[in-house]
Amino acid sequence: MSSLFGQQKTGDEVAELTLALPDGGPGLVRLESCEVTGQDTQFQSTRDPRWITSYAGMPQEWLRYLSPDGLAWWVKVHADFNRATRAVDFILEHRGPAAAGQRPEQLVPQSDPAWAHRIEFLGADQRSRYAATLRSAIACQTPKFQVQQLPE
Repeated sequence: MSSLFGQQKTGDEVAELTLALPDGGPGLVRLESCEVTGQDTQFQSTRDPRWITSYAGMPQEWLRYLSPDGLAWWVKVHADFNRATRAVDFILEHRGPAAAGQRPEQLVPQSDPAWAHRIEFLGADQRSRYAATLRSAIACQTPKFQVQQLPE
């Protein structure tokens, strides 16, 4: 991971997102590359990628982040190999808003399909607001996000 906490720009396609953490500090996050086994068999299997962060030693299934309104949310990524396109498609599962100490398992999933591929978050400066759309990826490659700055 990069040690610089730069700002994303509209139109950037990036593997890392720079965001504000619920504890008030900045963080860099990215997803593991997606593993697909048995691509051409009936036993095909896809492992959901986990979040790799600049602040935790181990990859995490759930990422806690701040939405543009300052509320804490959790997000998890689900992966599915698409045989027709030979790409891995992703769905984001959002849960929240979360009070201090609340785990994602205690919260109701966001059911709006508009959030299936999109995460909106506060930038590391705690002012800038961003939306990032998770793109499909080739198996074994790091997933990327298309970033857009939202009006303040």
